[in-house]
Amino acid sequence: MPHVTNGWPGWLSQNDWDAYFPFTYRAEGFNINRCVQLVAGECLQTAKRAVLTQSIIWTGGSHTAYWPDSQNWGFEFGSAMYNYSLCGGAGSPTFTPGWWLNPVYAEWSTNVPSDAMPYQDVNREFDDCQTTTHELGIRYPSLLVAGAEYIYSVSSARNMYRPSSTYSASFQAVHDDCPPNTARDWLTHCMGLNELIDFPYGRQSATVINASNDFTFPGCARMYAGWAHPLSWFNGNYQEVPVPMGAPYDPSDLSFYDGCFSNDWL
Repeated sequence: MPHVTNGWPGWLSQNDWDAYFPFTYRAEGFNINRCVQLVAGECLQTAKRAVLTQSIIWTGGSHTAYWPDSQNWGFEFGSAMYNYSLCGGAGSPTFTPGWWLNPVYAEWSTNVPSDAMPYQDVNREFDDCQTTTHELGIRYPSLLVAGAEYIYSVSSARNMYRPSSTYSASFQAVHDDCPPNTARDWLTHCMGLNELIDFPYGRQSATVINASNDFTFPGCARMYAGWAHPLSWFNGNYQEVPVPMGAPYDPSDLSFYDGCFSNDWL
């Protein structure tokens, strides 16, 4: 199985993902005032929401056709947010409740086609006390199209106690431990349930953004296979980033300015 290697000129390649994983990860967290009552073209009521949009692309040296075993293994991607004050409980002097994006969703959407069986991984039984995850599972990733951007977007009511949260992001293969003909909405409860089954085709997971980077949402993040480190910047700003490679060993040193959604604080 090929690896996605040889990072951009000027970027020491330290992060070589297996080519069955996506080549790119993009995330944008922002605050918005969502119109929830529209009458005759006039918004009469808004709701303060935290919105997180994450996306992946199989391109460059990665490809959905490299997914090694769709019969038994699915794929999950997304972010984990941290609030280190929670483990001490409400009696802790540093306690603040929740996260910037809490796991009670007001809205969610994805453009992953239904035949690939996308599901929200909302079973957080094994998350520790400081962590909440926002992840999308795809039961049959080999049915996706290489080069297409697949998006997962969620929103929740804005948390007045947590204006920001640190986070990490990851990819992982998850074993299908579900009964036959399990409904898509129930896949979260049985995919990857048996943690004793090893992934025999390579690395089962990849750290996309490490929590030690201290990146925070709201904000933007980008990480491509082969980069030495991810990039992060503030809402409403632009960052120069390298153009994605068209092949695993493309020597291109072109770049472009990538923008990030602005916050709506009102």
